[in-house]
Amino acid sequence: MKSSDDLRKAINAAPWTLAELSRRSGVAYTTLHSFVRGATGSLRAEAFNAVVDALRVLNRRSVRETGADFEGPTVKVPVAIPEWLARFSVEHGLDVEALLAQGGIEALRAEADKTFRDHYRESIAETRAYVDRYGTLSQQFGMI
Repeated sequence: MKSSDDLRKAINAAPWTLAELSRRSGVAYTTLHSFVRGATGSLRAEAFNAVVDALRVLNRRSVRETGADFEGPTVKVPVAIPEWLARFSVEHGLDVEALLAQGGIEALRAEADKTFRDHYRESIAETRAYVDRYGTLSQQFGMI
């Protein structure tokens, strides 16, 4: 969010009332009301940041429709993922960062599993057909 006008657009697009936004951001209702009406030209930096932080957790689709820049600064956080999963993801062109941001390691594993099944579909089908026809090795050697 770069300007007071962008913040006004985002507030107006939000599904919350000013009272709800006030409660969530900790900024006084009267301050928000006068800001949105244009009586106050801008908010103090602390209030501005508090409102932006509150808006970040709400329905982003409504905020994005305003055209306001809603992406704030980001922080990189190290995430431990299994080495095989990282290697497989890179080899098969998966966007690891986007998948982790979207749904954590579960989303990455699900996408890697889907990619594996798509990539090796024929081999998996052949193996299943073999097992259906001849059984597993344990069954062939009478162990089961």
